[in-house]
Amino acid sequence: SIDEFTAGLSQLQESLNTKHVVSLDYALQRISAQLTKRLDSLEQTVAHRNEAIVTSVDKLSANLADFTQVLNSFAKESGSASPSVPAKRWLPQLGAPPRNSQTSSA
Repeated sequence: SIDEFTAGLSQLQESLNTKHVVSLDYALQRISAQLTKRLDSLEQTVAHRNEAIVTSVDKLSANLADFTQVLNSFAKESGSASPSVPAKRWLPQLGAPPRNSQTSSA
């Protein structure tokens, strides 16, 4: 019943003392410090990965621009040149495909 619940609750409140409150406060502070540390670490990880993604996108954009320029040049010259012009002439301008030098840090 409600009367029994309130009586039991009042008995629990009477038995609480300062050491229980201090112990609870300490536990909450410890958890808060651990959570802050983990959030800081997560923020650094996200920032590092974001930087790596931006760098990769920049490199891909530059490679795409170079490739587009070479293809446009090839299209212009192949329209006016004789069909005997070998396509191998354009391959050195493309360069070797980029290699992924990053390793997984996770």
